[in-house]
Amino acid sequence: MCADMSNSEGGIPWKAAMAGALTSVVVLAVVVLLRPEADGPAPASTVEAPREALLPVEQPIESPAPPTETHVERTPPPVERPRAQSLPPRSDREFSTILSEQRAMYGACYQAGLANDPDIDGTVTVRFRVEQDGTVSEAHVEKTSLHSSVTEDCLIRVIRSWQFLPGYAADAFELDFPFTQG
Repeated sequence: MCADMSNSEGGIPWKAAMAGALTSVVVLAVVVLLRPEADGPAPASTVEAPREALLPVEQPIESPAPPTETHVERTPPPVERPRAQSLPPRSDREFSTILSEQRAMYGACYQAGLANDPDIDGTVTVRFRVEQDGTVSEAHVEKTSLHSSVTEDCLIRVIRSWQFLPGYAADAFELDFPFTQG
């Protein structure tokens, strides 16, 4: 094998010539690839914009107007509320039932008054309001011949705790509570 390959005219070794030629080819390829061609196709990695997109626009571009606050008043749908006139009144039977169930409670009020004053005797008239949901919203002593604040205050607390059936017209009522010894 030849250790030194040179041409016959005695110049450049073969390996060095090949390395130089290879370097020239690589440099030439890089230059060709990076240089845009006027006549040739565009490289595959670029996209050309349509010619129309590159033409100047004759209309001026207006900046958008600042957003205006638009207030749309929305009316909620009407809510149907039951009319007090359309609801039936409470029955005497309902009052009788509650009075029977609560007899022990308002009886205890009289016993508390007797413990304070053993001679009390008389009638307490209480006025109270029952709402549509069946709750007692207010109660107060309308008149009394008993004159026992212990019994009267207790009676008001008991009546305010009553719960009637819902769905009836709200209304005010008066009840007489006779308290007699005997």
